[in-house]
Amino acid sequence: MAPSNHKWRKKTAKVRTQKMKAWIDLHQMTETEMNEEITAKNEKIKSLEKEKIQLTNETKDLQTKIVAHEMFETQLKKKIFPKVHAVRNLQNEKTQLLNDLKAPQEQIKEHIINDKKQREEIN
Repeated sequence: MAPSNHKWRKKTAKVRTQKMKAWIDLHQMTETEMNEEITAKNEKIKSLEKEKIQLTNETKDLQTKIVAHEMFETQLKKKIFPKVHAVRNLQNEKTQLLNDLKAPQEQIKEHIINDKKQREEIN
């Protein structure tokens, strides 16, 4: 049994190594293929780095625009708010004056109505 067992092991080992070699050959890239893949990935990395630089520049530009806009907005607020308050004050004064005018007119109307009633009573 020993010799046949030895032959079987030797044969299976040979088959196993052949299968391993076939699998390695199938999945192993040639040196040129690996170099091509490496150069492609390096180019992709370079393009991504350029895109990153471009995006950082764009964000810097946008941040400066935001700061400038905020400064402009604060300047407008400094100029506009006093005018808005002045307009509100003028509107309040106008409504107060209109109310002051309405009160005597209503008193005069009431006085005229009372005079008419008195005249009717007299007549």
